[in-house]
Amino acid sequence: MRKDIKEYEDDELDNDTISTYLTLFERLFLIDNQKAFSTNIRSSTRIKQSDKRHFVDPSLAIAVLGASYDDLLNDLKTFGFMFEALCERDLRIYSESLGGELYHYQDYKNREIDAIVQLQDGRGEFLK
Repeated sequence: MRKDIKEYEDDELDNDTISTYLTLFERLFLIDNQKAFSTNIRSSTRIKQSDKRHFVDPSLAIAVLGASYDDLLNDLKTFGFMFEALCERDLRIYSESLGGELYHYQDYKNREIDAIVQLQDGRGEFLK
């Protein structure tokens, strides 16, 4: 988040301010955190443990950006982020209705799995 702010603003925010904003966004149900997947088995592969943050509804991000249909078609990277967030939002809703949880995976070699649905009985699906 700090890197994104620095890219567009001259001012810097300290850690306390960023933490306060994130807490406020969570309490207002504007963002949702997707936990990192861990097998809890010792492995030589180091995995990243930080949450992945999404707008609860990707259309909020599109509205804040003032992006039109044509804008998104002309910026496929932004379109891809929004589409991924939309898919992960729906996967979270469906998995929670079945008693499951939605995770993500990324290791320090930048190999990633965007969505991992794990049910209470241990069954799961890995989705890219």
